[in-house]
Amino acid sequence: MVNNSFTFIGRLVRDIEVNNINESTKVCNFTLAGDVGFGENRHAVFPNFVAWNRQVDTLEQYVKKGQQIAVEATYDEQHWETEDGEKRTAIRFRVNNIFLTGSKAENERETSDDEAPRNVKSSKATVSVEPDDDMDEMDSVPF
Repeated sequence: MVNNSFTFIGRLVRDIEVNNINESTKVCNFTLAGDVGFGENRHAVFPNFVAWNRQVDTLEQYVKKGQQIAVEATYDEQHWETEDGEKRTAIRFRVNNIFLTGSKAENERETSDDEAPRNVKSSKATVSVEPDDDMDEMDSVPF
């Protein structure tokens, strides 16, 4: 079980830029825009992500600036010291899975006809669970 797991839904801030580390390794950094809070406390957040290899292929092929995606990721910190001796920390999330969440019509408007999204399969299965009659008993559980 992974305790360091987060799910984000947001819109891609800009088109991704891919860096080829070598012939078999690709990496890209990207930012999603999302909202947190409610009412007067609602504000925008812009978490940073890093994706590798297969996830980069998916992003390159199916996602453009402004499109909504869901990302499962793990928290990652980088620490370093500047030449002036200042300690710095960069926070980002390492991508484990990407899910295309925008509507088909929305995605088709945002990509050209020859780049229209195809069926993309996640490495995880989606399971639909129907409410069970035994769920009424859950009302008595103290947590």
